[in-house]
Amino acid sequence: MSSPKVHTGDVAPFLSVPIIDGGEPFVLTETKPEKFTIVVFYRGTHCPICVAQLQELEESYKDAQKQGVDVIAISMDTEERTRQTIDKVLNNMKKKKEEEEGGEKEEGESLTSLQLPIGYNLSEEIARSWGLFISEAIEGYPEPPIFSEPGMFVILPDKIVYSSIIQTNPFTRPNFKDVLGGLQYIVEHNYPFRGTLTKK
Repeated sequence: MSSPKVHTGDVAPFLSVPIIDGGEPFVLTETKPEKFTIVVFYRGTHCPICVAQLQELEESYKDAQKQGVDVIAISMDTEERTRQTIDKVLNNMKKKKEEEEGGEKEEGESLTSLQLPIGYNLSEEIARSWGLFISEAIEGYPEPPIFSEPGMFVILPDKIVYSSIIQTNPFTRPNFKDVLGGLQYIVEHNYPFRGTLTKK
């Protein structure tokens, strides 16, 4: 089964997933961002690069909100596996904070949750509709039977796809601060869609 290609300027495919501790599910058509929605698809809790990427998204989440950018990370993982991912991100953030403070553990309130919305149970059908590459588990690796490879989509408030990055493997994720810097430039200079000749 092949996956369709999502082009710049297309209406974004349907997307609805439950959110960890979020109450109502995330439904893309119901979002109302000021400027952009960034949808980040990640492989799952088995992927340490994904955990590092989610940490980066969490640490830049407030900056994104200040720019009028909504962000969500989504995988095909179950709720249980997704909670494992969140625990890994929180632990990494705690270790980083301790290292920055010279190895001393700060008393008082500790990190217990993420600001970044995390969606789970993405269906293979929806993953394919976004053009994501689908992989199966490699023997000897702690991977689920089937999962999507990474992708990042920038969606305009009218649900038109402004840009996308789709990968076939877990390496070379875009630096999120660079992404936010690029979006600021786009807004300030009214930068147009690129890659539009691909559809012709």
